[in-house]
Amino acid sequence: MSAAIISVVIASQNAKASISECLNAVLEQAKGLDAEILVADASTDGTDKIIAEQFPQVTLLKGDAKTDLIPQLWGLGMSKAVAPIVAITNAQCIPEPAWLLSIKRVFDANDVCGVGGPILPPVNGSALDWAIYFSRFTAFMPPVQTGTIRELPGDNVAYTKSGLDAYWTNRERGFWETLFHHQLRENQQSLYMSADVKVHLAHTEGAEDFWGVRMKHGRHYGSTRPNTSALARIVRILSAPILVPYLVSRMGVRVLSKRKDFLVPYLVALPWLVIFTVAWSIGEIQGYLAPVHE
Repeated sequence: MSAAIISVVIASQNAKASISECLNAVLEQAKGLDAEILVADASTDGTDKIIAEQFPQVTLLKGDAKTDLIPQLWGLGMSKAVAPIVAITNAQCIPEPAWLLSIKRVFDANDVCGVGGPILPPVNGSALDWAIYFSRFTAFMPPVQTGTIRELPGDNVAYTKSGLDAYWTNRERGFWETLFHHQLRENQQSLYMSADVKVHLAHTEGAEDFWGVRMKHGRHYGSTRPNTSALARIVRILSAPILVPYLVSRMGVRVLSKRKDFLVPYLVALPWLVIFTVAWSIGEIQGYLAPVHE
């Protein structure tokens, strides 16, 4: 059994442009922490070859490029992790310096099951990069309030292995952080947000890939949303025409309230943002029509 005190699980899907930067950042921090690094990859662009050839010290796990999404890849890697702390991110996020050390310090100082932090925008990002950022991370833009919280971002989070062993159900379906967080709340377990635990988004996948991913994630969200009655599903389906403007405007409100300096990138990214929100909304409606009982 590994003597690692922290396992880092990185989900990788067509991340050829960012995988080296991501792994170099993690490996640099892992030197003094006895960390094990696991990458679960389901790529068709040669990302796996880069990992195998340039990072032999990393454990490479192969997923199914036809069916696996990031949560399935997280689940694959997390099922192999053995350290008492399990940190997860994806290969299109770059951990900031001291990411792992900050995670460990928060766990050392607090009796919590999960620790996460903000996600910073892409450096010199294109309109497409910013649209992907706003689509996924406006709820976790800096600044964040340190302390206990209901939700943490799946792309910048760590959990105790004991908590995963106790509360991560339906593992065969992958790791969906919103469902896991619901289980934690149901069992009076705490999550902690720290401003020191930071990653930033790298330059990301193409628009077509992201459209498909957003639709699939929206479908899963709608099909597994906790405590959603049949009547609530019908109401949400009937209100679909206002869903896209509501979600896009909510992102804009968050930008205005937290980061006015992000307003220009938000406006530039707005056409892409509408397109990706339509994809999510279509998927969410499909999910309400075919609920899954988790």
